Amino acid sequence: MVHYRLREEAHRYPDLGLEPLDTGEIKGPGAGREAALAHAIYDAVMRRWITLETVIAPHTNRPLSEMDSTVRAALLAGAAQLLLLERIPPHAAINEAVNWTRSAGKPKATGLVNALLRRVAETVARGEEGWPVIIDGPVTEHVGKADRLPLHDGRVIQLTSEVFSTETLAWLGQATGNPRWLVERWHARFGEQGAIKQALHTLVHPPVVINHTHAEGKVDPPEGQTLTPGERAGLSVLGPHGASPRTILRDRKDIWVQDATSAGALDVLQGIEIRPDLIVDLCAGLGTKTRQLRAMFPEATILACDTNDARAKGLRRVFAKDERTQVLDIEDVRYEAAGKADLLLLDVPCGNSGVLPRRPEARYRLGTEKAGEQLERLTSIQRDLLAQSRAMLAPSGYVVYATCSMDEEENQQIVGWACASAGFKLVKDASALPAGLPGEPPTAYHDGGYAALLLTGAAKSR
Repeated sequence: MVHYRLREEAHRYPDLGLEPLDTGEIKGPGAGREAALAHAIYDAVMRRWITLETVIAPHTNRPLSEMDSTVRAALLAGAAQLLLLERIPPHAAINEAVNWTRSAGKPKATGLVNALLRRVAETVARGEEGWPVIIDGPVTEHVGKADRLPLHDGRVIQLTSEVFSTETLAWLGQATGNPRWLVERWHARFGEQGAIKQALHTLVHPPVVINHTHAEGKVDPPEGQTLTPGERAGLSVLGPHGASPRTILRDRKDIWVQDATSAGALDVLQGIEIRPDLIVDLCAGLGTKTRQLRAMFPEATILACDTNDARAKGLRRVFAKDERTQVLDIEDVRYEAAGKADLLLLDVPCGNSGVLPRRPEARYRLGTEKAGEQLERLTSIQRDLLAQSRAMLAPSGYVVYATCSMDEEENQQIVGWACASAGFKLVKDASALPAGLPGEPPTAYHDGGYAALLLTGAAKSR
């Protein structure tokens, strides 16, 4: 299953899919374990595609980008297991890749897959029992060392040869799996140390954060799990890593999963005397910030919408019993809110440059020649949404404009356009850079993002 999905991704790389891996077809004894392994392989490839191909490339004269997508998928899946999933015996990973290549209709390629993956296996230094030689962190001490492969938890795998470049920016791209263009962009903006932090940050597996700021009563973690207070009051990290939040969320509507930066977007409303009667959440997504707004302004009516059918369906399910929150189509929201909204939230579609650990596929689009086209498309949508929101606002209405982007083109420049061309005034704004390095406690992690509070130009500050 995972190989077939990776074949699809190899065919369309670098424009990778957004939908999660579906393991629902795995049935029978051991299904849970098999599904977990499939997800681990798929996630490892999505996060470290460039790293995996960097390790494979020296052993073939043909660029992997020119290889058949079946062969490319087999090599990536096999290399991910050999390099990143420590407890899988090399022979098992290689045999699985070879057997799938044959069953997928490419029997003549099995020799190539076998030979290349054997060379990859030899790249990993192994101890007496055959397991990889692991070096403890901090990972920052290994930056630029060509024979070190950094892991998400701060440890480093010792390699048998110098696979990566010793030049810092090149090493960051190859060893952390980020396009060189993206690394150079970080370097231009934050300097070398800043680029190192941003690249290493993308390796981290994000924790599950529970927002219990507005909880009615005590929040107890399920048996075998913990809640560790984070840096932001009212937010706690659910542990151990990989723990499912379903049990803790199942019977409660007053807590939800939300990163600290996402929760902090509405901080721009602090110090503002606003008691909205009507709130619009125009890009509600999964409804996380909609829940925040409901808790912050319990007397308000909220109109929420999302143009994605699946997300809209989910919104209706979440707010089915909330009489003061209506989930409508965007045209109905425009009609119902016309000239009446006291507060409008625009959590706009963006390039996701602040949430690359959560959206690893975004880094590949950011590193292509088409990145400029994508940015132009997104900023056009952002300007259009701001222009549309103007007609829904009351004369003294506010807009919270929010992104999970680090890029000024989607943040300050869009707000500047809104003030110059769309009739808004900037009240205040705030930005957060992504934080948390491999090996640091999960409470040190947060996404990157931006938020601005805008006031309709005809209004006066209250």
